[in-house]
Amino acid sequence: MHRRPLSARERAAWFDTEGNLYVTPPSAPLKKSVAIYCISQFDQAPLEDFKNGALADGVRCQLLRGFRGKSKECLAKIADLESIAREIGLELPFIRTARKLAQVKRFQEFILRPRVLTRKSVEAARKLLCSQLDGCASSRRPMEAWERTIWFEAEGYLYVPSPNVSYKWGPVELRVSQFERKPLDDFAEGARHDGIDCRLGYRWRTKPGEYYVRIRRIDEVAKELVLESPYIRTAKRLEQIQSFKEYLARPRTRVTKSLGVARE
Repeated sequence: MHRRPLSARERAAWFDTEGNLYVTPPSAPLKKSVAIYCISQFDQAPLEDFKNGALADGVRCQLLRGFRGKSKECLAKIADLESIAREIGLELPFIRTARKLAQVKRFQEFILRPRVLTRKSVEAARKLLCSQLDGCASSRRPMEAWERTIWFEAEGYLYVPSPNVSYKWGPVELRVSQFERKPLDDFAEGARHDGIDCRLGYRWRTKPGEYYVRIRRIDEVAKELVLESPYIRTAKRLEQIQSFKEYLARPRTRVTKSLGVARE
């Protein structure tokens, strides 16, 4: 499992996928208003790396366990306004989703609300963030392998047929889903730049509909996993990769070219 403090670019990817920046609605009085930045995950390891990376960049970040009574869920939390503004300022050039930029905009409006008494933390937050938001748009560039890894860990899964299936060849699939299309376009473009066949699709069954990228050929899945494996942080994804390796090793009467490539 890959372990080191997360950079601001990596933390931006976790914010896009598993994060939330909550701000009390403007209708509430200021004295009862709060702003909280958080990242939630069932695997503690990436959140520890998130916290350590944020602390290294001068951002006060806490790691909470057993969040809301869910014993297996962990939360990386930033609660003071100056630290939220500092973290968002570091992440801003790398945020990909319109939804998260909208949350950042609401935070900006919150810290700019007129106050009878302006605290130092509010003044610091204004200086750190407001000038950076002018004309800011979602980051658009092909995802590198390390970033695709975060999206795979947070929003994806690797399906491998059970050993109990009666047929020898089952549908292996690496899939990442999102309600916004553009980040998945970036995922697919990055994968194609690395020579991997990655397809974009849309699923109507959910409300609202959901976009997804998927890699289905067994050798293409193996190529993507080879690129992503050095950056994997979650035990769940490592278990899925191990299941994929075991699937490749199952006895077959005929070894196809794609299977041979995948095994290598």
